[in-house]
Amino acid sequence: MRRRIFGLLGALLFPVAVMAQSGCKFTISTAATEWQFDGAAKGVKPGDRICFKGGTRTGIKLINIHGTAAQPVIISNESNSSVIINAPVSYGNVVEVDNVTYVKFSGGNNPAVKYGIEIIGGQMGINFQQLSSDFEVDHLYVHNTGCVGIVAKTDPTCDATTWKGRFTMRNTSFHDNLVSNTGCEGFYIGNSHYDSGVGMTCSGTNLTVMEHDVVNVKVYNNTLQNIASDGIQIGSAISGCEVHHNSVTNYGTSNNYGHTNGFQAGGGTTQAKVHDNIIDTGNGYCFWDSGGGGIYYNNIARNGLLGGFSLIDYAGNYAPTGFMVMNNTIVNCPQFDILMYSEAPATSRIANNIFVTNQASGYTYIKYNSPTAKARTVEANNLMTNNIASVKFANAAAMDYHLLSGSPAINAGTDLTSYGVTVDKDGKVRIGAYDQGAFEFGGASNQSPVVNAGADKTVTLPTSTVAITGTASDPDGSISSYTWTKVSGATATLTNATTATLSVSGLAAGTYVFRLTVKDNAGATTSDDVTVTVSANKIPTVSLGATLNITTTTATLTGTASDADGTIASYAWTKVSGGAATLTNANTATLSLSGLATGTYVFRLTVKDNAGATAYADRTVIAVITGTNAAPTVSAGGTKNLMLPANSVALVGSASDRDGTISSYTWSKVSGGTCTLSNTASSTASVSGMAEGAYVFRLTVKDNAGAAASADASVSVSAGAITRFSFRPTAASISGWISVAGAPHASVISATDPSTKITVSSVATGQWNPAVYGTSTSSYAGGVANGTIQPAAVVQNNWFNYNAAYGTTVNGVLQGDNLKLTRLNPTHKYTIQMGASRASGNGTPDQYGTFEYRVGGVIKTLNVTNNATLQVEYASLTPNASGEIGISARKMAGSAMNFGYVGWVVVIDLTQEQALSAKGISVARSFDADPVPVAPANDYPGIDSTTTVTTPSEDDFVFLDNHYPAGYDYTVVIFNGSGRRVYQGKWSPELYTQIFIPGELYIYHVIQNGKRIDTGKTAIVN
Repeated sequence: MRRRIFGLLGALLFPVAVMAQSGCKFTISTAATEWQFDGAAKGVKPGDRICFKGGTRTGIKLINIHGTAAQPVIISNESNSSVIINAPVSYGNVVEVDNVTYVKFSGGNNPAVKYGIEIIGGQMGINFQQLSSDFEVDHLYVHNTGCVGIVAKTDPTCDATTWKGRFTMRNTSFHDNLVSNTGCEGFYIGNSHYDSGVGMTCSGTNLTVMEHDVVNVKVYNNTLQNIASDGIQIGSAISGCEVHHNSVTNYGTSNNYGHTNGFQAGGGTTQAKVHDNIIDTGNGYCFWDSGGGGIYYNNIARNGLLGGFSLIDYAGNYAPTGFMVMNNTIVNCPQFDILMYSEAPATSRIANNIFVTNQASGYTYIKYNSPTAKARTVEANNLMTNNIASVKFANAAAMDYHLLSGSPAINAGTDLTSYGVTVDKDGKVRIGAYDQGAFEFGGASNQSPVVNAGADKTVTLPTSTVAITGTASDPDGSISSYTWTKVSGATATLTNATTATLSVSGLAAGTYVFRLTVKDNAGATTSDDVTVTVSANKIPTVSLGATLNITTTTATLTGTASDADGTIASYAWTKVSGGAATLTNANTATLSLSGLATGTYVFRLTVKDNAGATAYADRTVIAVITGTNAAPTVSAGGTKNLMLPANSVALVGSASDRDGTISSYTWSKVSGGTCTLSNTASSTASVSGMAEGAYVFRLTVKDNAGAAASADASVSVSAGAITRFSFRPTAASISGWISVAGAPHASVISATDPSTKITVSSVATGQWNPAVYGTSTSSYAGGVANGTIQPAAVVQNNWFNYNAAYGTTVNGVLQGDNLKLTRLNPTHKYTIQMGASRASGNGTPDQYGTFEYRVGGVIKTLNVTNNATLQVEYASLTPNASGEIGISARKMAGSAMNFGYVGWVVVIDLTQEQALSAKGISVARSFDADPVPVAPANDYPGIDSTTTVTTPSEDDFVFLDNHYPAGYDYTVVIFNGSGRRVYQGKWSPELYTQIFIPGELYIYHVIQNGKRIDTGKTAIVN
């Protein structure tokens, strides 16, 4: 569907068709509880529309909403209703808009209502702040505010992102709004202290902060009535400021000095382009410009109490151009029509204006502040009179300042084409000798250009580009510009968008609408749309048939292919796998094969359709050529990972022969350290006695015809990550723990973990005679029997230390660290867990009480009396350069206890633990014991309690030499002989030596996909 759109000067910030969307992705209700809409939290995306539900609601805050230039987010009324947002004066902002970009706030979604969003009350009607930029505001009715109607600026704070140079408010547009009865300004755009900055105190420092720039702000087609201060105020707009076709009536009603102008270009607003406005009746100037270089034409200014124009350009910050005041009509401004304060080096020009006063003779139409200002201003062809009737306006009383025949202003002006003035306020082209004032007498109305965006197009993927050529002409002039935009559709890249021919790339399946807008030499615009439909090409289908078995060296394969939305353009056969073969006619539907040998082949036919889409199918050919033998296939079982002390594993291989049988298996070691390889002549071998390192084992099989094949299995053996030391009599034996036994009080004892190589040693302290206190019957064996923090056999035993506190001196020895860990890796991180237990005795209440540990100066305490469940932990420790960590395990200073105790030290190598985890090896840090004994349940609800037995396979889940079928999720639950759960979770062989203690009896459940499939008992031998 094609649509042409005609327009006057100025362009909307976002494409028109995008604005006309009616679908609401999000709806804001009228409920007062919905006082904030957070776009980030709601998931608003570019191109979305947010709608206010029709009706009346109170104030609201809109935050964190971001579109793109091509796909702005639209905030509007619904397409069939309007909304009133009414808030009391106590509200700072009726509508507060924070941190938004590429947003259109519009009340124009309902064609039947001109102003579909009405904003009433509050101090500010609608306020765009907090780094908001790139937004458009239209079709709002804002009235009866305590202060400003529409605000757009970010006030500087101590956050430097709000300062000049860090933030610029860009590309803002305000049009087709009605603002009335405000307590302050109608529009307040940009800040007001551009040259001086504002003072503030940040982190105790007094600063002068400069306010942010404004670039490219457009204000047009707005109506303002009964404004207490300035009608339209724009500050800090350093470029791209244009104000046109606005009407401001009855402004500056509060008569607040300095805030009484119809239009005000404040500091920093340089070279504002202000035209075709009506400024009528106010207590200040109709136009005030203190930014410099403003261009004013085709404006009507009436009844400005202080004057028509106040034009100021201060020394030290001159604008690059002088003021241009051209073809304006100024009526009945009592003080003067123009007050010129500019002394800028650039020349100002006042030309083709009509100045009418109702004052007596001697009225000063143009007043200069100095001779320099006058010398730098050119006055030309201005009509000045205090007799309004002599001008021959059509109806001056009704503000109709069109010229009648015989007016002295006709043809009395000078040609201002070079200054950009080519049409009058009605859009009529100024031809020949210009008339004075805002209206040209008898001028021809400019005809809009004619544009054609071209015929609609269809593109089929994978083609994702298209070129669109538009044409345009102008019946009474020439085309001055072309502009292409995307109105709707998915993401696409537009190139050469300012020429007649647009290139579009990156198209996706769907429908796009692109718009060509042309402008003629008089500023009139016309648009036309073209639709591009992008079709997703359907992939062709191809079929080859089932596996082909042959006994010859030749074969023929025929494929079939079709395309639902096109034709098959090409065929291509390739060999995916298999031995040597010759392919003939590989670019046709039928392939000829020759030179085949015994073996399995896979051939692929790939077809392409006329749009470039491809599809393929494979066919397997199994050739058994008479007189040849096919080699067997073999698998050695893949990679296995072990963690010391586990150093043995079963190697489970498998083999098959498609034209015979397997006659022999042979396992051998390809690489790695010393080990013992057993059962080498079977499919399953056993390897044991491995040390830390990498091993490769090879399984070689032969078939009954003598053909051989091999496959390798890798085994990685890693050092463990956890070392466990138990201080107990030598006779005791606890699986997984290293014994540190002897007379520890004065002599040095030590033990080394053969797997991790970590050593713990006691440090001589000169405290006790080991001959007296070192036997298994002495008090250091006095732990509790029901320990759960570590295995009970560990908690029952202790090493003990005399009562000297840390830092004291005994027998000439300064008491410091009495334990030391050595042979640690200085580049690794470690966690240390320690504890002790002491059954209560007959001593003082504190005799077996609180104990003190020190590591690296960090003190932790532990009450050891009857302790079964507690220990201390030091996390993420780094050894010294020699690989050492010192430990002090003593009584607390001032304690009455005779002895201090250490029952166990657990060293966790965090770095090695991470390395093992990366290999998929689980590390059990501690025993997961229940706080009270829990007998195994007889069954789980809905459980099949029968044991599943399968033929062994290398992919099986294996637990205690039992095989369970692959393809399921398995966990195990293990209880010790007293019914206490000691483990629950995923199982790996490395956990065997960490969980099971030789000589103990255990009960287990095997859980498959949440159901128990096996229960049993096992007695651990070794």
